[in-house]
Amino acid sequence: MKEKRRLSLSYRWLKAYVGFLVNGIYYRNVHLLGQENIPPDGTPVLIVSNHQNAMCDALGIILAIKDRLVRFIVRADVFEMSPAADKFLRSIGLMPAYRLNFDGEEALKNNGATFEDAENCLLDGDSVAIFPEAGHQDKRWLGPFSYGYTRMAFQAAEKSGFSKEIFILPACNHYSEYFGYRTDMLIRFGEPVSLKPYYELYKTKPRTAQRQVNAVVRERINAMMLNVEDLENYNAIDSLRQGSYGKRYALANGYDPASLPSKLQSDKKLVAELQEAVREEPERMKALYAEVDGLYDKMHKVDLEDKILDNPPTVLSLCANVLGLVAMFPLALIALWPAFPCWLLPALLNRKLQKRQDASMFRSTYLIAINALFLFPVLGLLTLIAMWHSAGLIPGLVYVCLFPVLCMFEWAYIRWFRKFKEKLKYFRVSGKGIVEELKEARSRIFSSLDTILATRHVK
Repeated sequence: MKEKRRLSLSYRWLKAYVGFLVNGIYYRNVHLLGQENIPPDGTPVLIVSNHQNAMCDALGIILAIKDRLVRFIVRADVFEMSPAADKFLRSIGLMPAYRLNFDGEEALKNNGATFEDAENCLLDGDSVAIFPEAGHQDKRWLGPFSYGYTRMAFQAAEKSGFSKEIFILPACNHYSEYFGYRTDMLIRFGEPVSLKPYYELYKTKPRTAQRQVNAVVRERINAMMLNVEDLENYNAIDSLRQGSYGKRYALANGYDPASLPSKLQSDKKLVAELQEAVREEPERMKALYAEVDGLYDKMHKVDLEDKILDNPPTVLSLCANVLGLVAMFPLALIALWPAFPCWLLPALLNRKLQKRQDASMFRSTYLIAINALFLFPVLGLLTLIAMWHSAGLIPGLVYVCLFPVLCMFEWAYIRWFRKFKEKLKYFRVSGKGIVEELKEARSRIFSSLDTILATRHVK
């Protein structure tokens, strides 16, 4: 093991700044689990993770590993934005990976240099991270793995004459929601896999060794994450686990639905039982899932969520909402700067790139990256200069320092306004009997689910 090395001051400052924006502002809670499984600094470690939410996955891993620079192998197209972007991304440890579907067959030859660099980093005792699904999923499921990461790890060991012990560290990420502010993020590390027991097999049957290692790594990631394998019924399953039924199920089974780690375990158990029920009673579950889809489609059309059906609003609560919104309106106007440009510009960029198949999964990435690297610094400097001349240096500094708080308040104010609108819609549709129809349909579906799952338990 190499002697522990200090991170550069610039990298530590950048990491602290981005960490503050991610942990302190964008996410409400960040859960870091299994950090005891991270090998000591100086140990050659290849971090292998599922990929659920674009750059946020990488940020979670970076912020979870405190004592070293993690070098990520990421999609090559982000390096092509500009020469400045290419230089900056490489300076913070990113390396480009070229993919057949996105970059073309000719570009694949460039991966040789990236893999060579990554192997040298491993042999130097550094940490390299890769997402072997070769793209992020738009749902909570585990895609097939490319064997490139196993080849890279074994080739690094081979370069050392198999004297170096290379470790693969399985990791998983999970989110309470993909989009939206003040949600929860979870990063978990599993037990590392040593390649040393596979060295002799690799010398004679390299592909077999790679397959065996990949199977172990993939299974450890699968065991940590929520993997909804029934993609045909994904929307119905996701609606159930995210909504009131998932909360009821968690409480009934001794889990805490308000805690993301506990809710993840509850969701894994619920999804496993639902998928088992499909295997045992496919026709019955198919009909039930059709009812679930129909129910939530109706709820989306009238803009109502499970929560409001569980806790119907009163006229008094509606009046309280109005008074709160009116009282806070002056502060909401003040908070429009910088909240409005910090939300609008990333939203416009995401809309511009909607032609990409996976564009929607970049919402959080654009929001965090553009604000952290461009908008907060630039808007802060412009605001400071303007207020320095009009009100003085101290008021300018105070206002700029309040940027994160103002953004958080504005986002909260918008949520309060949306809840007020939902309550108004509730009162409007309840007079038409729609609410009662939704409640009856939901009660019937939940009762059927309880019966199916209880019957399966008896078996």
